[in-house]
Amino acid sequence: MHSSKVISQLAARSLLALGLSLLCHVQVTWAQTSVADNPFQPLGAVFNLSERVVDSQARLVMFRPQASTETSGVTRINVNGAYHTSLMAGAYAVLCLAPGPVALDVRPVEAQQPASQQADMNTQIQLAAGQTVYLSASLQGNARYSLRPVEALPARESLKPMREQIHALSRVPAAQECKDPDAPVPVAPAAAPAPTEPSPTATR
Repeated sequence: MHSSKVISQLAARSLLALGLSLLCHVQVTWAQTSVADNPFQPLGAVFNLSERVVDSQARLVMFRPQASTETSGVTRINVNGAYHTSLMAGAYAVLCLAPGPVALDVRPVEAQQPASQQADMNTQIQLAAGQTVYLSASLQGNARYSLRPVEALPARESLKPMREQIHALSRVPAAQECKDPDAPVPVAPAAAPAPTEPSPTATR
């Protein structure tokens, strides 16, 4: 009688352990699937951009330091009067353009609130061919945001842990697809030789 009771208790414990194991497996699998299959993730890959830019383009790299958690919202950046991105803390965005002048403005957007109609800062930049300009979006002492140019070396150091902001599409009409400076240059196919005309036959 006693041995039967012990066996029953052991069986119940084994079933309980098996059930808990299966539950944990299902939860882990669901979590992995939900992250992998969620198309609404706001952040993408960790920063890994080449330092070089093709001569036919210029590049803007805008980032918001992780420490800039003064507000619960995002930092909206417009380029030439058109929406480009809304940066979360610890995120960056890239924009490639033809060389030339560009106008930027930045404004905060609080959670569940419309964007401010007035920019915190407006700035003009002259982009040179093959140039990358790094801009840090941060809150100043006057409680207004600014886009501050940063030298390449400290900017790239700050960008190392940051991830790309991908939740919205840029509406900048002049935006270009960033070209890979390390891509092989396509070689034009050799021209086919011109057909030779048969030599006239001698008549007798």
